[in-house]
Amino acid sequence: MKARKVSIAIHAEETWTLNVRKMRKVEAMGKRYWKKNPEEVATPQNKQKMKPTPRVSVEAIEDFDRGVTHRAIYGMYDRNEHVTLDTLLDVLRANTGPDTTSIFEGRRTTLYKLLHKIGFSWQKSGRKVLMEDVNVEAKRIAFLREYRKLAVENNNFVFLDETWIFSTRVEKLPTNNCRKDEYAAWLTKHDIKFDPSAMKIELISKALAHKPGKRYKIDEMVLGCGHQVLRLPASHYQYNPIELAWENCKGY
Repeated sequence: MKARKVSIAIHAEETWTLNVRKMRKVEAMGKRYWKKNPEEVATPQNKQKMKPTPRVSVEAIEDFDRGVTHRAIYGMYDRNEHVTLDTLLDVLRANTGPDTTSIFEGRRTTLYKLLHKIGFSWQKSGRKVLMEDVNVEAKRIAFLREYRKLAVENNNFVFLDETWIFSTRVEKLPTNNCRKDEYAAWLTKHDIKFDPSAMKIELISKALAHKPGKRYKIDEMVLGCGHQVLRLPASHYQYNPIELAWENCKGY
């Protein structure tokens, strides 16, 4: 029986050298053999298809979940764990919300984009290390320092949810799409000297050198009423009790 099986295999390997008549003969021999020995025929098993991971847009990830990602990274560093996309993804998927579903449902690519959105990047020092942006870290330290200072002074804190009204600025720098005379008017308004014959790109460069800090209309109104505004750093929603309470309510 083994010789027949080897013969069939050889003929199958060399089909390009055989004529149609001999191939049909070999095929008939194979059918007769397998008909007499059905127990030797291995029935192919249907492979269970893996449930595909749903695609999640970075913009669709809620503020609280971004804060969870922040805390997961800090927690891994506290435990002296090496942070990679795979290890961080495992931690996030193991972290469940009130409805027992995973906090993060995206893929590696989505997580990679999210990390850049919230101020992290990869740096090489022998091996890749996930590092937080220096500006983001500095803003968090400044926020916590000011918060503790106000708390020591026994100030009352009022937390507000995010809305577009809070991002309206008192004054904006002209954009690159603005005309040359708009840049000239901005420079004149701020008593910044410039050559009237200068090209637009030169005026843009001079305006950027004197770019004012961000001032918001709502902050000016609140300050006028004797209150102080303390803004949360970007993607640090864990410091806002409203976000924490809202996350707990979503499970009901």
